[in-house]
Amino acid sequence: TYMGVFDNEWENVLRPDTPFNKFDRVYISFGQIVQINDGHFTVSIDGDPSRVTQIVTQAKNMNPNIELFLTTGGDNSSTSYGGASSDPSFA
Repeated sequence: TYMGVFDNEWENVLRPDTPFNKFDRVYISFGQIVQINDGHFTVSIDGDPSRVTQIVTQAKNMNPNIELFLTTGGDNSSTSYGGASSDPSFA
């Protein structure tokens, strides 16, 4: 199942009856690999980052074995994937 955290109708995306107990895997989108001021890299969320926490919390409460993935975008530039791949502090 795919869940975007940028949706204007959030109350219809993550509802109390979202059947996480029937899902094996959820893909949360969209993240971006970005370089921060200290030269290292992090993941930035397109949309409201608190919504990622809401999805993770509700999904894990209903289904402790669910797999959760954050989809990311970017390119091979030195300020995205290319730089992050050579940054020993980026995990």
